[in-house]
Amino acid sequence: MAKNYITIKASLTHQGKTANPNISFMEDGHIVHHNFQHIILELNLNSTGVSFLNYICERMNAKDNTILINGLFKVEYIAFAKQISGKAPEIRTLGNLIDKFVEKYLLIERLDLPFLYIVNPKYFSKGSKSARKKLLQLLLSTEYDGKINKEALLNEPFESFFK
Repeated sequence: MAKNYITIKASLTHQGKTANPNISFMEDGHIVHHNFQHIILELNLNSTGVSFLNYICERMNAKDNTILINGLFKVEYIAFAKQISGKAPEIRTLGNLIDKFVEKYLLIERLDLPFLYIVNPKYFSKGSKSARKKLLQLLLSTEYDGKINKEALLNEPFESFFK
């Protein structure tokens, strides 16, 4: 995945000396919606858990929030974590985190496609507000019947809509 950067010419002064370096900032990212904080607190995520969740969100497909989380993805994350922190989590740890993310609906399993997940747009998105709304509408449409657990997108238990 190509990363996009913006470059800013800085003006820095220290002890009477001035420097004008070019500073690069990553443009790519994701939006975190405020209504997921209770889940993060419930999961009691450590730094590895938060980092892995951010890594997933950064790499999700911007159009439909999909992400393929297979063995290669986990190995890539481990290499990334080791590179930036010197710490390498175990694959088993990442598998346990994925299970927790699915259980708390931060990730939605594609029931028809193994290793494919949808990062829950209720909590995270890339792109515009209108694109997020369209994705939420699509996921709640009949097109996704039997492909995902729609309860992940609801604010009330699934059964409560059928009383």
